[in-house]
Amino acid sequence: MSEDVASESDDVGFVLAILDLVAESVRFDPDRVFVTGASNGGMMTFRLALEANDRFTAAAAVIANLPDPSECRPLVDPIPMLIMNGTDDPLMPYEGGYVAGLA
Repeated sequence: MSEDVASESDDVGFVLAILDLVAESVRFDPDRVFVTGASNGGMMTFRLALEANDRFTAAAAVIANLPDPSECRPLVDPIPMLIMNGTDDPLMPYEGGYVAGLA
């Protein structure tokens, strides 16, 4: 990861803390929590599906893939995932690999 995008922020922890906060005031079924996002949000969706899959029922990533190399922790238990990408996108290559601007 290049120095200009490196961060000490705990993005996964932040999202999970928001989920916990919402759970304190809104009644919902914890077995029906889904995560989705497009572009950068889609890459975060991949990360949450990999690193916090015990908190989500399924995930959907749109115009996104995992950067290569990826610093995401390896998947322990898979969850269902919908992935929607275009085959001619110069920023998010359909076959995976280098994500433009993240090298």
